[in-house]
Amino acid sequence: MIRKAELEDKKIITGYAVKYLSKYYGNGLVDYIDSSFEDVNKKIWVYEFEDNVAGYVILSNQPHKLYVKISSFFIHEDYKNKGFGSELLKYCLDYVKANISKPEVSVTVNSEVKKAINFFKKNDFKKLLVLKNKYVQGMDEKV
Repeated sequence: MIRKAELEDKKIITGYAVKYLSKYYGNGLVDYIDSSFEDVNKKIWVYEFEDNVAGYVILSNQPHKLYVKISSFFIHEDYKNKGFGSELLKYCLDYVKANISKPEVSVTVNSEVKKAINFFKKNDFKKLLVLKNKYVQGMDEKV
């Protein structure tokens, strides 16, 4: 089930960020997640399965940008290859189509996270550019 994230989910989401994502995106990710719960320009949804948060997405719609950004997307390893990520992404893209009049959806993926790159490619995302040292020195990001 996909639902809007609640404040009670913040601890789980930030726990996932610290354990699985901070090596790719730096320590600022936790602060970003914390502030996203208060930001009216961001939507956070979780994929809940059997009363567990299997994953989450943060969608950022900054008024000055010409695109919407999936600023954080995560499915726990225990729940991968079950279609949850595809469902969560589809939910996110359907929301954009129905509620936001911007033509593009962007995502930034660390170049070392091959599974994520392949996931977004499989879901019709195209690589536009590579950002050097965006979040962590010595690591590239694919947009």
